[in-house]
Amino acid sequence: DSRKAIRRIGNTTRMGTLARDIKAMSSMLLRHHGMEAKVDWVLGHAGGNNNKAAHVLASKKEDKRSVPVLQT
Repeated sequence: DSRKAIRRIGNTTRMGTLARDIKAMSSMLLRHHGMEAKVDWVLGHAGGNNNKAAHVLASKKEDKRSVPVLQT
């Protein structure tokens, strides 16, 4: 559940690898570029015209378990 993942970003004792990476990247953005990152949960794309295509793309991305890396 994406809400669970977002809550973990704020809980340093139960933070997984992805949450730690997100927190580190957001800290780097603030420190080096003065930019603040905000992570919010939004209702899924259920019922939208492009729901099936979005689901297929999200499933493919999830299988790769990749995380984009912010380079400075």
